[in-house]
This record gives sequence, structure tokens and C-alpha cells, in this order.
Amino acid sequence: MRAVYIAAVCILVACGTAKVATPPTPPVPPKALTDADHVARGAEKFPGYTLEQFVEGRTQYDTKCQSCHALYKPEDYDEADWRGVVPGMVRRTNKQAKMTLVTPEQEELMVKYLVAMAKN
Repeated sequence: MRAVYIAAVCILVACGTAKVATPPTPPVPPKALTDADHVARGAEKFPGYTLEQFVEGRTQYDTKCQSCHALYKPEDYDEADWRGVVPGMVRRTNKQAKMTLVTPEQEELMVKYLVAMAKN
């Protein structure tokens, strides 16, 4: 009987000290960049780049480009893509309209905005 009692105590002690597996900690999603973060990125490429220019560039992109096609996510493309695409689209738009719908200043603001938003 004593052997049964000792065995029972050993089993209970062993069960009570078993380690419980803890679930893995989920990865922390990357912090979303703010407009200020994008302006800082833009200022690395364009010294003196301001939040006002960033906002105006976004406004120009949203209104001018969306008038012809759905907007693309700026972060889906890199700097070289945007520097290549925007001037061609502006030329095409102005040529088809037979007038200046997008000025060189508006084009520059859009390119700077898109480069600031582009993937690295």
C-alpha cells in the first residue's frame, strides 16, 4: 500500500510541474508611415521638400491622374518607375487635350509626391 501511495504522489507531483506550452507571440506589424515620414523621405531626395508640397503633389496626383484612369498605389512602384511614367503620361494628356492640362510645376509636384511614397 505504501508503494501505491508513493507512486500516486510521484504522479501528482510530476503532473503539477509539467510545463505548459505558451503560444508564440505574433509578429508586430510594421508601423504605418505618416505624411511627415514621407516628407522626410522626400527631403532626402529633394532638399527643402515640405509638407505643403507633399499635400499639393498628392492633390494633383489624385485629381489629374484619376480623371483618366484608376489611381495606382504609389508604394507599389519605385522611384525609377514614377520618374519614367509621369512625364510620358503628362505629355500624352496635354497632347490629347491640345492644351496644357498639367503644367510643368504640377508634374514636378506629382513626381516628388510619388517618389516620396514609392517603395525603396
